[in-house]
Parts: sequence; C-alpha cells; structure tokens
Amino acid sequence: DAATGEELWRFDAEAEPVGPPILDRKRVLLVVADRLIMVDVRTGEAQSDYPLPGIVTAPVLFKTILVYGTREGEVVAFDSRTGKEKSKTKVADRAVSTALVQAGPLVYGAVEEVLFAVDASKGRVVWTFEAKAPFMAPAIANKCIYVGAGTTFYCLK
Repeated sequence: DAATGEELWRFDAEAEPVGPPILDRKRVLLVVADRLIMVDVRTGEAQSDYPLPGIVTAPVLFKTILVYGTREGEVVAFDSRTGKEKSKTKVADRAVSTALVQAGPLVYGAVEEVLFAVDASKGRVVWTFEAKAPFMAPAIANKCIYVGAGTTFYCLK
C-alpha cells in the first residue's frame, strides 16, 4: 500500500530484474533474466511468462508493445498481449548500452558511440547520430533530446 507501506502481496520471480516493474492496466510486467512475467496487479499471481532472448536494457512500454535492446545490438518490439515478437531491428554490432527512453511512438537509446531513434510501432530505425565517445542515457524534454558523450553534451531537435 503506497499510503501505509503495508505489503499487499509478493511474487518470487526466481531471477534478477533487468529493469523496474512496468504497469500495464491491470498487470505488472516484470522483466527478469531473459523472460517477461506478467502478474495480476491486485493478487500478485502470475498470468503469463514469455521468453525475451538476449535482453540487456530495461524495456519501455508503448501501448501494448514492449521495446527492449539486446546483446546483439538489436531493438525488439514485443506484443505483450499476444506474447509474440513484432519486429527486430539491428542498430549496431554491439549490445545496446543505455537504457531506452520513450517519447511518443519513438524510442531512443545508444550503442556506445551511436545514438538512435526507433519507431516503436513499426520497429524501424528512424535516425542515428554518432559521437567520439560512448553516449549516456538520453533525456527528452521540450521536444529536444539532451544527451552526453564523453565531455560533450548535445541538444538534438
């Protein structure tokens, strides 16, 4: 209970989390190891369990589409309703190295020196931007992307 701190339920996922829990209407989406476990928000009971091979970034949820980065440098769009992969887009030859950030239908992230934007609904790379140092996780505000790479900070519109 957020007001009292009283435990309402607990769920043992039996694996370390990849990112924070994500709320989707009446479910809590838990991403652990290479799996997605959906738990009923009221009871704490598992409703479904799907494999997410290669996941390395905390995912973001766009409507019912879960988007995440992989060890193979891909961005995957996964339909949380059907448990099926919608698309897989190669963005680099290395693992996706920063947390993904969502702003509208676009998802932003980085693979070391490459910053990218992916259309979550279509699963395609919209643009890439390169620097001479690895990117930190971007922040989105005022219709701009603020991001640092090494000692340089960028504002991209």
